[in-house]
Amino acid sequence: MKCKEFCDCYGVTPEVLEELMAAGLIGKEMFKGSLCEISDSNVQNLNHILTLKNAGMSLESIGTYLEMEEAGTATASERLRLLNEERSRQLTNLHEWQKTLDRIDYLIVDLKRKQQKGAS
Repeated sequence: MKCKEFCDCYGVTPEVLEELMAAGLIGKEMFKGSLCEISDSNVQNLNHILTLKNAGMSLESIGTYLEMEEAGTATASERLRLLNEERSRQLTNLHEWQKTLDRIDYLIVDLKRKQQKGAS
């Protein structure tokens, strides 16, 4: 699969692939030739890495997770701990966003109330 086709299919930019390569999460061996063609066997691996990235994991955490995965089932509890920590972090972020939305909603309601009061 060509890089452009992969990027279009998975909604990523070539810069994201470069970022993953710079972080050491993927290597040049994932690509065949100079035309940036991703080998079929690596499409699934790359998709897995992108899933972790899109879930909000840092590149460092993704690297740790992948190393544990390679180590096998003995690391399952550690991987689960890492995923639960990430989930907790994302939930905290979600709560912060909810507070922000609540503030905006308050301002909207307050402005509408003032408009209605002024129109009377």
